[in-house]
Amino acid sequence: MRGSRLLHNIDRYIGIPALFILQLLKKNTKTIPQLNRIAILRTAAIGDTVLLSAMIQDLKDLYPSAEIVFFAGPSNHGVVSLLPGINNIMFIPVTKVIESIKTLRKSGNFDLVIDTGQWPRLDAIYSFCIKSRYRIGFNTENQFKHYLFNTSVKHSNEIHEVENFRNLLTPLNNIYRNRIRLISEKSVKVDVFLEQYKKYVIFHLWSGGSKAYLKEWPTERWADLAHKLYNKHNLPIIITGSDKDFQATKSFITECRSEIPIHNLCGKFSLTETVYLISKASLLISVNTGVMHIGSALDIPVIDLHGPTTALRWGALNAKSKSIEAKGEGCGYINLGFESNHTETNCMANITVEEVYNCANSLL
Repeated sequence: MRGSRLLHNIDRYIGIPALFILQLLKKNTKTIPQLNRIAILRTAAIGDTVLLSAMIQDLKDLYPSAEIVFFAGPSNHGVVSLLPGINNIMFIPVTKVIESIKTLRKSGNFDLVIDTGQWPRLDAIYSFCIKSRYRIGFNTENQFKHYLFNTSVKHSNEIHEVENFRNLLTPLNNIYRNRIRLISEKSVKVDVFLEQYKKYVIFHLWSGGSKAYLKEWPTERWADLAHKLYNKHNLPIIITGSDKDFQATKSFITECRSEIPIHNLCGKFSLTETVYLISKASLLISVNTGVMHIGSALDIPVIDLHGPTTALRWGALNAKSKSIEAKGEGCGYINLGFESNHTETNCMANITVEEVYNCANSLL
């Protein structure tokens, strides 16, 4: 939804009135019931879904015998199966509202629903449609979705998003501090490809959303970096991305004009296979996007590049990672994912090749 202005406007102009109407039907339950069946709602964003893995493990430690059911949408459904602690996954076609509501209503009874969406009012409406005795979600400034929850937790722009997610368990007196983690499933297809390489570096050039270009580093700098790393370390470069990124990556490799072994794997592997590929990498260098969080969760060395985002809010979290932030006025303005600084300053252009190269050398 972050990347669609139409869906964003629908969420705003239809979602807000719907919230105020539905709150009249809310049961003001004060006490959290005994938790035997828990629903987690997250309808989009691979990166955010990966960050939820820490909170889900905390939740499982709190209630080891409880069934945890994850409701996911089209864009994040594939990664949910790799989250530890999930007992069941239910798919909802988010943009098909009536069909989604029917699925939610037929999913059975729950003791608790945790809506992990930071701002979509539609998520709050969907969580309200789940038959549950209690609901927890975010109170995000100017979003109003908290009206449908029994308890809301203030969403903060001053902490990492993984801590915002963890704070959703504050009403449950959470005492655990699990790190983000993904399950990497072995892939024969990936192993066959990797027979030619023992070590390799992954570049992830592309971001997603309506203004993805604001998070992307200039391709000529990626090319310069590839030359420098290959000349020093003699490591092949693998480029990951979706099938939509294949042609852009093909053009990028042509522009490199070198004998460096660069492989365009955009759209060649499934998400599960890509996770396994990343788990075997010597280094992942990525713009701020879901793949970066996957690398962090797999505990491999990661360099994450930030222009409109900040490491404080969205940086890689493992001890082997290093974040590089663009220097300059007007950068680091994205908190929820859709904000604009109205000037569309190319903050990513402020990150130099030498910064990334030196950082890579320290990790290889």
